[in-house]
Amino acid sequence: MPANLYEQVRDSLLGRITSGEFKAGDKLPTEDLLCKEYGVSRITVRRAISELTAQALISPRRGIGTVVMNRVTGRRVFRLTGFFGQGSGFRVKKIASTTERATADVAKALRIGEGALVQHQRYVALHRNQPFTLTDAYDAEAEERSGRKGNGKSKPPPSRRVARAEQELIPTISDALSEKYLGYPAGRPMLEARRIVYTSDGLPVHYLILRYHPDRYRFSVDMLPTKGTAIFEARQD
Repeated sequence: MPANLYEQVRDSLLGRITSGEFKAGDKLPTEDLLCKEYGVSRITVRRAISELTAQALISPRRGIGTVVMNRVTGRRVFRLTGFFGQGSGFRVKKIASTTERATADVAKALRIGEGALVQHQRYVALHRNQPFTLTDAYDAEAEERSGRKGNGKSKPPPSRRVARAEQELIPTISDALSEKYLGYPAGRPMLEARRIVYTSDGLPVHYLILRYHPDRYRFSVDMLPTKGTAIFEARQD
C-alpha cells in the first residue's frame, strides 16, 4: 500500500477510472467531495489529481471540472520516478544551435509541415564531468506555429505553459555523435528516448531526442496494473 495519502487517493481514482466507474467524458467529483470521501485535505486531493493529469488520464477544465480523457485502455500505467541515480551535480554543455528545415519525424512530432523552420539545439548533460546524455531539441519557429496575418505580422503565439510530456524509450545503435560526445563506441546498443512536450492546450512545443550512456544511466518506474491485468505476463502452457 502506498505510504503517502496522495498516492492512496491517486491509485484509488486510477482504479475507478480503469475499471469503468468513471468513463471517458465523465466528470470526477469536485475537490470538496473527494476530500470528504477520502477523509483527506485539499492539498492531498490536488496532488493526486495533478499526477493523473500528468499521465493525461484526466484533464481539469476551467468552468467545467475535471474530465476523464479517452486515453484510458487496458494497458499498464508506468510512472517514471527517476532518470538518474542522483538529482544534483549535473551541468549542461551546449554544442550547437541552428535554424533548419524540419525532417518528417520532427514535423510529425511538432504538428508542422515537413520542411518548416525549426530551432535545433544539441547539448550534453554531464555529471562530475562525465557525459550522461546527448540531446537534440527541436522547437517550431513562431511564424511556422501560428501563421501570419495579412499585414505580415505574426499572430500572438499560443500559451506555452508546459502541462505534460509523452516519452517513448527505444533501443538503438550508437553512432559517431554518441562516440564523440558520450565517449561510447559507435555500433553498440544503447537506449534512446523521444519526448514530446505539450502545453496546457494540447499543443506540442518541444521535441527531444535523447541518447543515454548505458554505463552511467538508469531509470526506475512504478508499475500500476489496471484492474484484471497482471504486472508480468503469466506463462501460457
